[in-house]
Amino acid sequence: MNKNNLYQKMIAVHNKDFNTCFYCGCIATEFDFAPPQKYADYYLQTRDEADFYQVPSCKECFIALKQEKSPLIGERADIAKRKIAKKYSKAINVYEMWDTKEALELDYNLQKCVQAGIELGEESSRRSQFIGFEFEVNGEKLKVAHIPVVMISVFEHEFSNFKAALDFASKTYRVPKAKLKDLYLEKGNSFNIAIEAYHSKMDKSLFDKKLKQLGKAFSKEHKQNVDFVMRTVIYYMKQDDSLSIELALNKLYQERIA
Repeated sequence: MNKNNLYQKMIAVHNKDFNTCFYCGCIATEFDFAPPQKYADYYLQTRDEADFYQVPSCKECFIALKQEKSPLIGERADIAKRKIAKKYSKAINVYEMWDTKEALELDYNLQKCVQAGIELGEESSRRSQFIGFEFEVNGEKLKVAHIPVVMISVFEHEFSNFKAALDFASKTYRVPKAKLKDLYLEKGNSFNIAIEAYHSKMDKSLFDKKLKQLGKAFSKEHKQNVDFVMRTVIYYMKQDDSLSIELALNKLYQERIA
């Protein structure tokens, strides 16, 4: 039996989608089979769920899915997009971290390198988020269900894509992009928590620096152990959160030294 006869061709409903890869939106040059032809007999015998579609595919997605066993086009689309995102992760990172205006400020060679990364990253990001298209099989219109776009919040603002949210959050709240992206992932994909964590850490860093500076000066002036002075100041401030470092040092002087 010719296994090709088991599969029904997916035909795009709208002209703009003709000859388009169903998985990533590039030009289609191949047909992917869902399920793969070598597993066709299994699905015929077991009657497990399978689409039996010939899926318009670009060469890259066709190769990426060659060893995948999934019989459903929705699952195969997700696999293809994950592989695109992984393969071009460095370029996608450049696209998310840089914009064209920033690249123009670099020297010529680095500028060209970053611009190429932005272009490839933008294309790869778009491909990895492609949602397919409406199609016909034997005259019946169909569309694979996709999860709706999840809006990304930055406090009271919302964005439909990560790059726009990252750009806004970094510029508005003065957090370096690379650091903000890392914190976003560490803090459960929340820009709000990431921004607050960054500024909390920065505030602590400034506090520690000031405490060390004033503590050393106080210790030298009053001939006290610097570790004792700093521990006491922190103790006083925990007991009374209205105290500044200066007021805590003054309290230490009045209670322990004067």
